[in-house]
Amino acid sequence: MNGVSEAAPGSVPVVGEWKGARRFAKGEPSTSNDDGAHGVVVPLRQAAWYAVPLLAVVGLALVGGFVAAAVAVVTGHARPWAWLGLLPLSLFGALGAFMVGAIPATVRSMQPGRRWLLTPDALITTNLTVRWDDIVTVRRRSVQYPSRIRPRSSHYLGVTLRNDADVTEITESRFAAALSAKLPKRGLTLCDANTLGVDPEQVAAAIALLASRPELRPLLAEPAGLQLVSDPEAAR
Repeated sequence: MNGVSEAAPGSVPVVGEWKGARRFAKGEPSTSNDDGAHGVVVPLRQAAWYAVPLLAVVGLALVGGFVAAAVAVVTGHARPWAWLGLLPLSLFGALGAFMVGAIPATVRSMQPGRRWLLTPDALITTNLTVRWDDIVTVRRRSVQYPSRIRPRSSHYLGVTLRNDADVTEITESRFAAALSAKLPKRGLTLCDANTLGVDPEQVAAAIALLASRPELRPLLAEPAGLQLVSDPEAAR
């Protein structure tokens, strides 16, 4: 499903593509009736158990190495030209600080039960509620970072909204705010596609289907709704 998906007049298309290396999850959606929230659940990936200690050890080692070198230079225990060495070391120190700063977000991503919920009225992500009628385009976008060894790619799933769209922000998301600028006007980045526990191609197709077909949305509150999200192409 690369490029622009085929769409009937008036329907919501899926545009763009994910380029470069990717390893998306292949999990399955499920149904939800808890707390009166009837809909189809799209689970999110949980961070590996070793992610936090790995970030802590490597991050603190990089920061500690930079601090130790800086102290040695300032106190005169290093050679006079060692000031030049602090320039590249500062990059490692900044990387270490970034890794340590990422620990709280990683801890949150390890919590069980993190999910999206597709209800008859709206798409509910971890921090946003978007009404189906406000979605006019589903967008896939990749950002590639060159490397001598192996290029690295980040893949994002987003939507373009109607000009009068009403988006409810459940919790503050600096991630979404920063990345929304990469999409056209009224564009909204929903997530890094790698955080989804279901194939993002499948999720993108399901969002486009439900935004296009209002008559199918009530099925999300019934057992039949699971099939819509599991195989959206079959329902077109």
